[in-house]
Amino acid sequence: METVAIFERMFLTFIAYSLLGWIGEVVYCFILDRRFTNRGFLNGPLCPVYGFGGLLVAYPLAGLASNPVALFFAAALATSALEYATGWALETLFSTKWWDYSRYKLQIHGRVWIVNSALFGLAAVGAAAFVQPGIAFALNRLPALARHIAAAALAAAFLADLSATLRTMVGFRVRLAALEDFLESLAENLAAREWFNERDLSGSLARIRERAREERTAINERVAARLETLLRRSRSMRRLIRAFPTMQSRRHGKQLELFQHLYRRLNRDERETK
Repeated sequence: METVAIFERMFLTFIAYSLLGWIGEVVYCFILDRRFTNRGFLNGPLCPVYGFGGLLVAYPLAGLASNPVALFFAAALATSALEYATGWALETLFSTKWWDYSRYKLQIHGRVWIVNSALFGLAAVGAAAFVQPGIAFALNRLPALARHIAAAALAAAFLADLSATLRTMVGFRVRLAALEDFLESLAENLAAREWFNERDLSGSLARIRERAREERTAINERVAARLETLLRRSRSMRRLIRAFPTMQSRRHGKQLELFQHLYRRLNRDERETK
């Protein structure tokens, strides 16, 4: 039972830091963009990378809490290694670079940046001094039964969200491949190509629909139906595009640029209609 209690405390600590990190990201993006943006990797209000960073502060690096300088450098190094490994894993699994610091100096392969590393180090020092004592106090005051229920419920919600997010990420890659196939099919159909503009997918759909009504050929109707399906399904990709605006795809870079352009167009249209 003691082992279970330890894992419960670790998991609830992970959730607490993930939530706090998510709040910090949302506030930061709101200050920059003046609008709410779910910057989390998941659909829910959690940023797991902050959760893992919090676990580092609460457990392996706890002995450095009394030495802020050592904690700063140790946390900056550890969290940078975690961010680099996470970026590499996502790129390997999904052939997509979810964030990119390449435009900055003192970065490594676009996955980590010295400024972010320093901010993580400062956050660790602040967390050790102010946040971790509060989390530890709350967990100590929480009755065992309540801790069991909270850990079980949050674990179920976390796993469900993670599963849904992974499906979305796989679907993201599938839709990029579908758009690539669509563009290749247009290249073979010169009649449809005349009505298609890669930088105006919504306008292209309207023109292709009109062409399909005027010339009810199987090709025109099929092209209109395929483009409409791609645009409709791309709405489910908007959260990931919003959360990771600098993402790049190794296999479908051109197609991702089109979806990003479409997302900006949809956002602009929505703001104009309000």
